[in-house]
Amino acid sequence: MSFIEDLKDLLESQKDKKRSEKTVKMYISNINKLYKILGNEDEMEDLDWLTDVEKITDILSDKHFTTLRNYLNSIIVSLQVAEYPQELIKEYQSIRDEFNDKYIKENSTGVISAKQEENFASMDEINEVIKEMKEEIESKKLFRKDISPKEKALVQMYVIINILTQYPFRNDLAGMKLIKKKELNNL
Repeated sequence: MSFIEDLKDLLESQKDKKRSEKTVKMYISNINKLYKILGNEDEMEDLDWLTDVEKITDILSDKHFTTLRNYLNSIIVSLQVAEYPQELIKEYQSIRDEFNDKYIKENSTGVISAKQEENFASMDEINEVIKEMKEEIESKKLFRKDISPKEKALVQMYVIINILTQYPFRNDLAGMKLIKKKELNNL
């Protein structure tokens, strides 16, 4: 069995930590990527290469701080399960905590970062999508009882997007039920 398989087993077997399969896979992937970024081509035998904290942080310095934080979490957890010295783990935790603080500070302002802005649609774009959905719904006469699941999904999305543009909820609509007017009147 290879070291990386042993590490994966250690990550999965910790009873006091409930890590999803996806999380374990991400930790292993990050450790493997980092090992290769350092120019290592041979099979990983241990995590001793992580003892040079400055070298590791220098190599990751070009990454966005949230990506760097994910790498640091992978390093910290891997070092913990492999029972490396607490001083080394605390050094990585300290660096990670600085990035956590930066993340909290940036998100507390409510201001969208340049990177986030690339992924956001403008209100004009959202309104155009709503208009197109409405036109499709009206042209297909979808406000009736006998519609397909795909058509129902379109109507639901139209309703949800309309509500969210008027009332910016978060996860408040997740449990929303579609009921008939008669049921509403009986409430």
